[in-house]
Order: sequence, then C-alpha cells, then structure tokens
Amino acid sequence: MGMDKQDRIDYTDDYLPLVDENGEETEFHMVARVTLRGRDYVVLEEPEDEESLIIFGCETDEDGFENYTALESEEESEEVFYLFEACYDDYEVGNAI
Repeated sequence: MGMDKQDRIDYTDDYLPLVDENGEETEFHMVARVTLRGRDYVVLEEPEDEESLIIFGCETDEDGFENYTALESEEESEEVFYLFEACYDDYEVGNAI
C-alpha cells in the first residue's frame, strides 16, 4: 500500500483526555494525526503501556468539535497502522509526512 497525495501524517506531542462509558477520564498521548483516503485518524499511546497504540477515527461536527470513534474493521485499523509504521522511522514531533 503506497501513499496517495491526500494521505498525510502529522506527528504531534499533544495529550487527549477521553471519557469512557463509565464517565472516567483518561489522558492519552497523541502520537500522530493520520489522513488516509480522505478520512482522519488519531494514533494514541496507551497511558500505561507506551509500546501499545490505539487508533480512532476522527470527525469534526458542525460546531467544530472533534469526535473520536472506534474503527469499524480490523482491515481499516491495519491500513492506518501500516501507513503510520511505514513512516515511523521519520518520526519527529511536528513533522508531516
């Protein structure tokens, strides 16, 4: 799988608080924002295991707020991870690939 012109990775060093179904907030380290075939994703590090990554879809609502959603298929998750991993050697906060 190669990168298309609209595919993009922006590395970041932001932190993203997410609230689970029990109302508990956990802060995740956002490693990158990925755009693949026109859809946006965020790549997050697990708070307790920096070796584990979580990928969520990212959509902006009409009020400008971002909503994060679980990916619908394992194939979609693998495609985003593959793109991220293929470019990871060039990882530096603030880089865009």
